[in-house]
Parts: sequence; structure tokens; C-alpha cells
Amino acid sequence: MLKINTKYLNILKRTLKGRQLFLWLCIVGCFACTPQVGITQKRNKKNKQAQVVTDNRPYWVKAKPVESGYYTGIGYASSQMSDYQQAAKKSALQDLLSEIKVTVSSRSFLFQTDKNDQFREAYESSIKTTTSGEVQDFELVDTYKDEQQKGYWVYYRLSKAKYQSEKLRKQENAKKQALDFYEKAQQNEQKGDWMTAMDLYMKGLMSLKDYWGESTSVMYEGQEIQLGATLYTKVQRILDQLVVTSPTTKIALSKRMNTSAEVTVQVKDRAQRSMANMPLSTTFLVGGGDVHPYYTTNAQGKATIIVGKVYGNSASQKLQIGVAMEKISQGSVEDPFYNYLLSRFRVPTHEVILSIEKPVFYLSSVEKNLGESLEQKALRDQLKAALANNGVEFTEDKSKAEVWLELSADTRRGTSTESIYITYLNLNLKAIDATSQNEVFSTNINDIKGFQLNYERAGLEAYKKAKDQMEKKIVKKVLAAIL
Repeated sequence: MLKINTKYLNILKRTLKGRQLFLWLCIVGCFACTPQVGITQKRNKKNKQAQVVTDNRPYWVKAKPVESGYYTGIGYASSQMSDYQQAAKKSALQDLLSEIKVTVSSRSFLFQTDKNDQFREAYESSIKTTTSGEVQDFELVDTYKDEQQKGYWVYYRLSKAKYQSEKLRKQENAKKQALDFYEKAQQNEQKGDWMTAMDLYMKGLMSLKDYWGESTSVMYEGQEIQLGATLYTKVQRILDQLVVTSPTTKIALSKRMNTSAEVTVQVKDRAQRSMANMPLSTTFLVGGGDVHPYYTTNAQGKATIIVGKVYGNSASQKLQIGVAMEKISQGSVEDPFYNYLLSRFRVPTHEVILSIEKPVFYLSSVEKNLGESLEQKALRDQLKAALANNGVEFTEDKSKAEVWLELSADTRRGTSTESIYITYLNLNLKAIDATSQNEVFSTNINDIKGFQLNYERAGLEAYKKAKDQMEKKIVKKVLAAIL
């Protein structure tokens, strides 16, 4: 019988037990893990299926299409809006128009005159507005309504070739009309009718206004000309031939009531020919006053400008008289193109300095308390000092004054309660033109209360209160009415 060493037998037993235990654990683990792995795999599969959502929207909804031969526009509106279809169409049209670029050509009238780009933004905005009203040949490619997202999309497009063809047709018609104005203007200019010529040149420019930013070249008498720039230059050349003159550049004007000054100006060309029926405009560059804004020269090319009352405290004011382009070629003041065009011309002007002479005042005062004359003329002194601080000159000789100021004041008894007495003061101030002796200004302050231990002191107290109100209520009225 085979004999086995006990030591080796015990090691073998332990080894077999370890291997059996390992094998047993592996079997248990497999049975334990297999169901969980299956569940996890099923869950992952479901999640992947849940993440796959079919996007059935049209390609043009997902991304705006780019078509080389078309301007495209995609519009969107919530289908919950009452007018969602119209809203989406409007949005699509605006999107399409945004692709039509407005550029200013270096050969254009606008490029030559708008050096600081002051008008460019307004021009581009106006052209876009005009374009939106004229574009009609766009086509509806498709629409899409998403019931889940509550949205509505519209797809428009416009043939670039068709748009450019229509634009060129309109531009050619505008150039044809402008060229007709140009020819008629030249005929009048040759006859010496410069105002009619300028009016026709201006009409030609305005007929081209939608194309001021583009080249407006035409063939005329065998030569190529930039029609917009040529029309503008023709007007400016006529204006440069005109001169506005006056025998004087400085006149004195009194600020006394009912006074005025006259300025005679004459318009001639550089050949010394008088310009009859030439419209003139007046503008205060410094100060202000009563002057009619427009005049027209007579047969001798002269006009008399009448300056009435002037405003402000400036001792020297400036009046500008110039050719009124807005009267030569009338247009709508609400049209930004028309206003821009007027501002571009260099018109002949003449400036006159108005030396303002303030009137000399004489101030008399009758101040009473309860019917008794006061030796101290408190209101007179207060009024005179306040007016003098505002540049008013006074004289003690009434015959040398241009305006007489007459101040009168008196108090009357009111009620009394135990030891308190009340008086009321009324005052009046009027101004009289010394030349006509007509009253030109009058003001009152009534029932100024005075409280004291007797009526006489109450009356003096009322005078103190009247002094406080003098500058607040009287002085400003006098300065506004007379100065």
C-alpha cells in the first residue's frame, strides 16, 4: 500500500480547499452578476432609444439657406398670435431686405458733398425704406407650422437678377427725367433767367434722390457726365455769381418802445446786373428780434429789411441776410433729402451789426402812508437800484428821457383787534413813451398787509413787504416789456 507523507497531505488538502473556495466564489459571482448586467444593458438600450428624436423640420427652418442667385428671408412668429401668418411674412420680408446692401459709390453725388458722413445714415435708412415699399417680385418658397413648438415659419426669396433689372429700369427713368430738367435749366440759364434755371437744376437733383449714393453717369452731347454732381455744380456756380451788399454794415437801434431800424440790401451779379424778384431770408446770428423771415428784391434788385424790437441784453447783435434757396425751389421741409440739399449750397449773404442803445429812463414816485406823503421814497430807491443793476440808464432831466416811469403807492386802514392794527398797501407802476406820450406798460400790486401796534406803523410795515416784492414781481415785468 502506497504511503503518503502526512506533511504533504495536509498541504494538498489546504490547497484543494483554497481552490474549491475560489471556484465556488466565482460561480456565485457569475450567478449574482448576470441578471444585473442584463438589466443595465436593457436600460442603456432604452435610454439610447429615448435620445433618438426624429427632426422632421424642413432644412430651411434648421438653417437659413444660402442661394447664390437669390436674396433669401426666413420669418418666424408664434402660432399663438392672432395674426401669426402676417407677422411671419413681415419678418421674412425684413430678413430678405437686410441682405440688400446700400453702399455709397465714390463717383456719387453724395460721396462728393457729404464729406463727414453726416447724412449717410439717414440716406441709407431712407433708401431701405424705399426699397421695402418697392420690392414686389419676391416669391413664397415654403411655409412650415410646428404644432408642438407652436411656431410658424415663412421662406421668401428674390431673384438678384430680377431685382437688379428692375432697379436699373427705375434708375434709367429717373436719369431720363433729371436730364430733361437739366436741358431746360440750361436753356433758362442762357437766357439769364437764373432763378428758373436753379429751380430746374434742383428739381433734377431731387428726381435722382434715390440714387444719390450711386454713379449717375449719362451720355450728353457725346460726353459722359455724372448727372447728380453736374446738377449740383450748376446751381452752385450761379450762386457764386450773386453778391448781396448794403451801404452799411452797422446800424444803431434803440430798445425804446415803438422804435425800428431799416437795412437796405441789394442783390447783383458779378457783372453788376441787378437781380429782381430774388427771394431773401433773414436770420439772427447773435440775439433776436422782430423781423420778417423773408423779403423779395424789387426791380432794382433792392429790399428794405425792417428790424423791430430786439431781444436779449447784448449790446451788439448780428443779423444775416442771404439768398433764400428754399423759396427758389420749394419742397417739403419734412423731406430729409430736400433739407440736406439746401444745406449743401454756399449761398451769398450779408451781415449787419445792430448796435443796441438802451432807452434812458426818468423815474418819478408818489409814495403815501394813510394819505400822507412820505419823505423817504423807499419803493422808488428799490426799483431804481434793481433796474440799474440790469443795465438801465436813468436821468434826472425828464426832457432827456425816452421812457417815463411813474410809481404811485398808498396805504389804507384795515381792521384792528385789541392792540394789533392792519393796513393795506396798493401800488401802481406805469411806463410812458416820451415821444408819443402813450402808456406802454402798467402793473399793480394790491392789498399788501402790514401788522403793527398802530395804523401808521402798520403802513410802514406794508412798505417793507412791498420792497421785498418789488424785484420779484415788478422789475422782471419792466425788463420784459420795455427792454
